[in-house]
Amino acid sequence: MAASDHVPPRILIADDQTNVIEALRLLLKSEGYITEAAKSPAAALKAAEAHDYALAFIDLNYARDTTRAQEGLDLLAKLQALDATLPGGSSSATPSPPTVASNRRTNCSAEKTAPTFIA
Repeated sequence: MAASDHVPPRILIADDQTNVIEALRLLLKSEGYITEAAKSPAAALKAAEAHDYALAFIDLNYARDTTRAQEGLDLLAKLQALDATLPGGSSSATPSPPTVASNRRTNCSAEKTAPTFIA
């Protein structure tokens, strides 16, 4: 493959908040990555069935009344069941010690507190 044929890595951004998706998209685009967004766990799974990703960056909470991170951790487990080599990163406005421990148990390789990177 020639250098001009290089295909940038594709990253899945799964978050229900458009501003988070857009912030990550802009950041990653400036670094040369291709991004695809999914606004729900179901949409993220559908995308992962259709494409290969170098990384899945996922929100931990989708329902407005939850902060336990179980939705995001369940999504990560399902994504990794589709592709055991897929690294995951997570984002949450309300990280907690149990969430961080769960991330580590599910092979989540990065954590980010959401408001720290949104202008």
